[in-house]
Amino acid sequence: MKITLVAVTSLDGCITYGDETDIYKWTSPEDQDFFFKKIQESKLIIMGSGTYEVIKSNIQHSANRLRVVLTKHPEKYKKDEINGQLEFSDEMPSQLINRLSSFEEALLLGGSKVYSSFMRESLVDEIYLTIEPTIFGKGKRLFNPYNLRSNWSLVSFKKLNDKGTILLRYKLVNPQRALK
Repeated sequence: MKITLVAVTSLDGCITYGDETDIYKWTSPEDQDFFFKKIQESKLIIMGSGTYEVIKSNIQHSANRLRVVLTKHPEKYKKDEINGQLEFSDEMPSQLINRLSSFEEALLLGGSKVYSSFMRESLVDEIYLTIEPTIFGKGKRLFNPYNLRSNWSLVSFKKLNDKGTILLRYKLVNPQRALK
C-alpha cells in the first residue's frame, strides 16, 4: 500500500498556532483547495483523534471512502461510527495497514502523533507539504521529537499564490518496508 502524508506548516514547522488547532483559520484558500482535492481522490484516509475533532463538522461521508481515526480510546467514539465509512481504532500503524491491505493507497492527514508513528514504522512513501509564509514561534511541530531518519527526494514544487504559499512533493528514497 502506498501511504501519502499531507500536511501544512508555518515557516517554522508548526502545524498548529499555540493551542489553536483549527488550521482553517491560518491556511490559504489554495492549500485548502489542494487538501480537499486529495481527500476526494482518496478511498482510505487515516487521521488521529485530534485531527478528527477539528474537522469532523466538515466531513462529507461517502460509501466509497473509509476514514480511520486512530485513538487510544475507540470506545469513546462508538456513536460516531459509520459502517464502511468511519471507524475508530487503537491499532499500531503496521497492524492497521496489514488489516486494510486491500486498499492500494492511503492518505495520512495527521496530526503530529500519527505522522510520527507512521514515520517511525517507515510506512510513509510520499509527502505533500504546504508551507504557509507565517511564523508561529510556538505550536505543535509536524513530527514529535523522536529519532526519525529517512531520506527524501524532491519531486515537484509549486507556488500556490502571490503571498508565497509553497506546495512541495517528496518521495522516499530507497523505501524498505517489512510488513507481516
